[in-house]
Amino acid sequence: MARPDEIRTWFYSLSINSEAFGGSNGRPLAPHLMVAFIYLDSLLCQMLPSKGRDFTVAIEKGDDGYYIATVVELPGCHTQAKTLKELDKRVKEAIEVNLEARGNDLKIPELLAVKKVHV
Repeated sequence: MARPDEIRTWFYSLSINSEAFGGSNGRPLAPHLMVAFIYLDSLLCQMLPSKGRDFTVAIEKGDDGYYIATVVELPGCHTQAKTLKELDKRVKEAIEVNLEARGNDLKIPELLAVKKVHV
């Protein structure tokens, strides 16, 4: 049986790259599927053993093909990489550096929802 972290990596890769999810040819993931992905990702996170804090990361694909990550709870905490695997490593490093610079008494607001607004 696959471990939760293996399932999460597989689902993440599938959601970004599969035509069925609207993620190929540089097109962004369909909004309703992104919300479903965030929900499923949060469920998988609960299954994984964790010692630290959880952060919400918004990932975009730039015009140059790089993946760009923004940590929602930490304003100014961004990074980029050519692959999702490298981005995962870099975003963890960026969070660690950001938290170290802010100090141990940092109060991080709880993220209540991720929502798209049509205007």
